[in-house]
Amino acid sequence: MAKMRVEDNISSLKSNAEFHYLDLLRNRDLSRQIAEMLEVHHESPQIIMLIGGEVVYDASHFDISIDELNESLDYHLAGK
Repeated sequence: MAKMRVEDNISSLKSNAEFHYLDLLRNRDLSRQIAEMLEVHHESPQIIMLIGGEVVYDASHFDISIDELNESLDYHLAGK
């Protein structure tokens, strides 16, 4: 459901960001490694946005929002 909400609203994202989908059922170990490396709590479904290798947005389930992604992009890219 969360993935579908993002996909349905991707056109309103203020950036041409790249999205990568990770199937946790098939890649559980990789998902845990990513969460550990990025120092985020591992959840599913989850979206993690990176800018310059830094986590700038992390949300799961119904907290995943295109509006919040845009707010985070505005905040973190304002001076660039």
